[in-house]
Parts: sequence; structure tokens; C-alpha cells
Amino acid sequence: FFGVDFSDLWAVMSGEPVCIAGNDGEGCAASQGHPQGASSPVTELRPKKAKAKAAKKFKAFQAPPVSWDTNMEPIFESYRRWHNRTISNERTLLTRKYFVFKPNAGLGDTWGAVQTAIGVALRTGRLLFLDWTVAFSVGLMTAFFCDWQAALIQGVVHPSALASQGTSSENVILTLQGHPTNMEHYGGASMITMNQLAQLSRLMFQPSAAVVELMQELHPRFDGRHVIGLQVRTGVKDIKDYKAFLSGPEDYLKFIRCAKKLAKDRPSTKPVAFFLATDNSDVAAMVKAQLSTTGEVLQYSAGRPVHILQANNNSLEAHRDLIRIWADFYTLGRCDQVILTRQSLFGSNALTTSPSYGRISPLHIVDSKCGTAGHFPCLDTDSPYCASA
Repeated sequence: FFGVDFSDLWAVMSGEPVCIAGNDGEGCAASQGHPQGASSPVTELRPKKAKAKAAKKFKAFQAPPVSWDTNMEPIFESYRRWHNRTISNERTLLTRKYFVFKPNAGLGDTWGAVQTAIGVALRTGRLLFLDWTVAFSVGLMTAFFCDWQAALIQGVVHPSALASQGTSSENVILTLQGHPTNMEHYGGASMITMNQLAQLSRLMFQPSAAVVELMQELHPRFDGRHVIGLQVRTGVKDIKDYKAFLSGPEDYLKFIRCAKKLAKDRPSTKPVAFFLATDNSDVAAMVKAQLSTTGEVLQYSAGRPVHILQANNNSLEAHRDLIRIWADFYTLGRCDQVILTRQSLFGSNALTTSPSYGRISPLHIVDSKCGTAGHFPCLDTDSPYCASA
């Protein structure tokens, strides 16, 4: 692995994977229709206690990768087994070290940061835990028990460890919050490529059963079609975002012109369809009116496209909204081509949910008023833009 004997870098965990509530790794996952290694939502109970031998130490990876396409699955699987065995064995309680991630931003920012967190956990050999909010526990299943609040209740963490929390490698509980962060500060995880971080997040997370159920409304209609995704984040009207991302109808029309050009020049003989993820009902009406003659416009019917922090509570309405947000996020990654709002990380990080990540180059639409008051600054970037827009 990376030109070095795998056994020199990673401790291969012995024994069968420990059964998580509702999932015994390979065995129960298949029987319950979950992806391999995926558990029930993060609030589930921790693994059953190990009967005999202690978990071997997980040897943190320290050498730089050499390939964008390096397969991270065997590394993640050895980490998953080590994590389960370690927290199941009481003899490790006093010596455990933790890496705890707590989201405090939107979905796009958080997804980038949690990818960092997974990379750091593997690079430093710490136990990864997530101090989730409702917004994330509703939308995701995890590959192993990592619910920080449940871990505290269940005695996974020794009380003495709580006195040593912070962002220093000397802390027993190393913490990360919110936005994409300087990975080098957290143990050099920036040496892991973006594709490897994307692989790790796909291995770690799967959409919850409720999100999968909603996605079945549209995903069967992708079959046999060339699907162009439009992520039109305006930041105004319905969502009441913290800043404008686009500046009105002329910017919205850029997406439509770009979509028509992609449809005309598509590298496929399949009929075209469009998937729309937007925070603005005026945009939805405009896109459907102007693109429907070119191909069917697909959009989820349930829930409102609100900002994830606006639905971070346990009401039924909030849960419906959150399920819609996560369905939009995962569906953008299923599209054959995508047009994204330049300043929004929601769209770009949604693409990392796809095994085709890195093989599809998104096009971007830029705010015509960027750099003015109330708008994002104009960024110098090599990102491709739609020529017709």
C-alpha cells in the first residue's frame, strides 16, 4: 500500500467485527438491507463488550500517498474494527485518546470538515466520535458507533479525559468544530488527497432510511437518461440565508442557458432530464417553465429547501425539511453533469458522495454582483465556467 508493506503501516485487526446494535458489520448489515458496514443512526448503542483479547493498537498512517485513486477501503475497514474492539474492551478505558467533531455550520462546510475529521482520526490513531446535532443524525447512518453524547452516557470515556479537551495534540480529547479547517494543524491530514477523503466519507456515511425512501421518488427516473443537475443557491427569498449567492433573474437565467447548452452537446444518445436543487421557489418555476421543453425537470416534492441550521430541531416539519436537504445533497452526486453556484460548498461537496467523484467536472455560475456590499467577494479560480453563461 503506497509502495510500502501494508502490515508495516496498519494493524490488521483480528477476529470478527463486533455487532453494533442493528448491525454486526458484514453479517447483520446485509440482512437488514443496510450498506456493508453501515450502522443504524448514530444514536444506537455501542458494540457489545469483547469477550477476550484486547484490541491491537491501530498504527496511524504517516507516509504521504502517491496516487489519487488509492483504495482507502482496507484502511478504513481495519480502523473500523479497531475502533469497535477498543471501545468494547474496558481494559483500554484509561489509555484511550479521542478525536471529536462537532458541526456548527451549514451542510457544505460541515461535510468538508467531517472529511477532515475522518482523515485526522486515521492519521493520528485516535477514536473518532461525532457530537452530532439533529440535522445530521436525521440524515445519516454511520459505519460504526461514534455518537459522542451516547458514549459519555455509556461510560466509553473515562471522567479524567474530560479535563483534557482542546485543539492540541497533547489533549486526550482532540476537538474540531464547524468549517473546513487547516488539516495540517490536526496532524497532517492534508497529505491525504481530496479523493481519498471523499472515499473515507462514503465509507463512513450512508443516507438514512428516511432519506433513501425519499430518493426513490426520483432515482428510478434517472435510469436510461442523461441527467444534468442544477444547484441554484440564491440566498434570498425562501431560505433567508446569511448572504446573497446570486443577484436575481439574470443570474438564474445563466443556469438555464448553460443547461440547454449541455443538453445539446451531451456525450450521450440518452434522452436528457434535469435535476433541480434550489432554495428559491421563483427559480423552480422559471427552470420548469424554460427547460421542460428540452427534458423533464425533476425536483423533490416533500419538505422545504431551507438552510440546514434553520431546521435543526425535532419537530416533524423540521425532519421533513432535513430529509429533503439530504436527498438533494446525495442526488446531486448521482447526476451525469452538474452546474453549481460558485460560492456554495453544498454543491461541490455533494459531488464527493459519488464514486465518480473527480471524473465529472462541474460547471459554475458566478454572482454578477460579487464583490459588492452584501455579496461574496469575487474569487480568482481555475474552476470551469459555462461558456454560454
